[in-house]
Amino acid sequence: MRFSAYSRLAKINPVIFPLVLLGMTQPAFATNKLPFDWQREVKIITRAYQDIKSENRFEQEQTFEGRFILENKITFPDQNILINLDLQTRYDAFLGDHSEKDVATTLRDAFVELTAGDHVFSAGKETITWGKLDDDSILDIINPEDYKILFLIDKQERKIPELMFRYDYNFNSSQIEAIVMPVFQASKFRFFGNDWALFDHLIEVTQDSSAPPLAKTFVNAIRVEDNDQLSDNSFENVQFGLRFRSRVQDIDYDVYYMNIYNRLPTLREKTPTGNIVKQFLYDPTANNLENLVAAAPSAEDLTLVSEHPRIHTIGFDMETIVGQCGVRGEAAIFLDKPYLRRDFSYVTKDTFSFGFAVDHMTANNLYLKVGGREDVIFSYEDLFAQERYTHTIISRISKEFSRGKLIFSVDGAYNFSLGDSMVNPKITYKFNNGLDISVGTFVMEGDPATTYGRYADKDLVYLEAIFKF
Repeated sequence: MRFSAYSRLAKINPVIFPLVLLGMTQPAFATNKLPFDWQREVKIITRAYQDIKSENRFEQEQTFEGRFILENKITFPDQNILINLDLQTRYDAFLGDHSEKDVATTLRDAFVELTAGDHVFSAGKETITWGKLDDDSILDIINPEDYKILFLIDKQERKIPELMFRYDYNFNSSQIEAIVMPVFQASKFRFFGNDWALFDHLIEVTQDSSAPPLAKTFVNAIRVEDNDQLSDNSFENVQFGLRFRSRVQDIDYDVYYMNIYNRLPTLREKTPTGNIVKQFLYDPTANNLENLVAAAPSAEDLTLVSEHPRIHTIGFDMETIVGQCGVRGEAAIFLDKPYLRRDFSYVTKDTFSFGFAVDHMTANNLYLKVGGREDVIFSYEDLFAQERYTHTIISRISKEFSRGKLIFSVDGAYNFSLGDSMVNPKITYKFNNGLDISVGTFVMEGDPATTYGRYADKDLVYLEAIFKF
């Protein structure tokens, strides 16, 4: 390991230790005499990853991630008030990303909720889950996500709490939920400079290659800038979402409308020559590097914009039981979703997405799930790494042994249209003291232009420990 355990601990923000002790110890006073109820839980999560493929010398062979999470829920029953306050300290090592601190302490879900009869009001940083399809949800797009290590961790853990005002109205077994977000927050995402960045260590690899000096100069000058408008504290940047929930016989269903910015960025060119720059970034062949040099790009040509267009989303989901199987589905229309044309110029297209899942638990604790997703792009033209119709199948198999203490699971996804795939087998053992130990692997295949194929050289094994008390 590159650092000693002492040097790691020395970097941790000292403010966390009093909070740790506060969360771990019982109060010295009698809680039954207090006018509130305080529920708290401590989670300690550590993961170590070992790369089993190597493409260049800039990749990190080992990576390590650790999280300490203190969750607090304080309820005042007489006033119908809930205060949620979660604190997280996260430690990352060997990610090859020097743009952020190795150790960061953040306030996560921190909001106040007031219930008044059929009305619920809340304000603060909050994580919202919409949709029925878990990690594969089409409609669960309210919160930004942390893609520092992409999809190696579950979606709920990737989510970043968003500042919002929420209102729920409950009536006749139905509910209307409204969310207003006054400021825009993008998902955490890297284009360059670490192992899981979209373009990996492309700049460093080019500088270390035998490419001509002029080519190295141009590549080193490539920049991605944010859209300044989205950082303004302006009413124009307000986002909102609406959900209506109800039930018809044995079917739970929801209807949605969301007006929010696309959380993940898409690169927009400032000049037509910027498309030649993007062509090299997405397909860094020697020929595309020669084309870049021949274009003699200026500083403006080499500057791309991280674009987050506002998308109008109209959606529907449902969930029911058919026989001994659970059946879930989601569908949505996304207006002005961003794409890249075949020549890498920026464009938006209306898109329809539909997803479903059927799952079943047998009497001997064997869980089976199979699902699919279909994406249809309207007004289609030749796009980069996108077909008019995209068909994806998603599956999960898990089996419990020793009365649920030992769990074996396999998650998988395969895109029939583009031919890329991902498989994630995992073995978990649950100890009686709240400690879970898991060993697993991620194997990804496909063309470099596809979602999983871009990371085909990042296959890895990992060890995970989660302790709750």
